[in-house]
Amino acid sequence: PTLATSNKFVERQAHFYRHALSTFTPKRCVFESNFSVDRFSLSYLAYYDGLKKSLKIETRAASFSGAE
Repeated sequence: PTLATSNKFVERQAHFYRHALSTFTPKRCVFESNFSVDRFSLSYLAYYDGLKKSLKIETRAASFSGAE
């Protein structure tokens, strides 16, 4: 099977991340990965790039760094 690209990941998943972050704010969200299972559908690089593309720069910094 062909693995998904980061753009395909964004197309299908970004709205979930954006909704959670806009509802709860980065301060109340915790990033967690299901990658060990997801590796059958996309590479880690595509997954990570998809997350970066899905989030605004300021949200990304707060979500991944623990900054408030």
